[in-house]
Amino acid sequence: MSTNNKKQGKTRRVSREQVLNAALDLVLADGVKAVSLRKIAAKVGCAAPTIYYYFRSKQEIIETLWTKQIDVVLEHSFVYTDLFDILYHYGSYWLVHRSLFQLMFLGEDVSVVDLSSYAVLEKTIEAKFHERGCRIQWAARRTQITLAAIHGLVLSSKHRFIEPAEAEILLESSISFLLAD
Repeated sequence: MSTNNKKQGKTRRVSREQVLNAALDLVLADGVKAVSLRKIAAKVGCAAPTIYYYFRSKQEIIETLWTKQIDVVLEHSFVYTDLFDILYHYGSYWLVHRSLFQLMFLGEDVSVVDLSSYAVLEKTIEAKFHERGCRIQWAARRTQITLAAIHGLVLSSKHRFIEPAEAEILLESSISFLLAD
């Protein structure tokens, strides 16, 4: 292959979805911290600066992946109106898709709780706690505790501290306990 062909191959046009898919593959294989624009570019077969056509930074790519994923999670969970069902299906989704849960850890500069998509989840759960008679300040605190418990359970399952079947049982029990008045 001539040098000219190599350059042409490295500067080929790629789509936004190809960049996102390559980044997701890298996240799933090695975690968020191991992802770089160079690795994404190598995976899609373009020069790293080409990625800047779609994204300003690696962080923006990871945030976009998170937003796409949380939208799927919320769609899956918000089919239900009962708080137990919302929480159970939210946790259950992450237990089934444990490898995608790595997207929760966006990096040092950004916290998932700062993203608007996560705020939708929190506000919905807070409102459900409030509907159950919980004062607003306590609804917010119970939401944080409940989500932290679910996330801890998913992490325990992901790292094999808890077997998947046991995690499902613990999810149901934990939510029941956390919703008890």
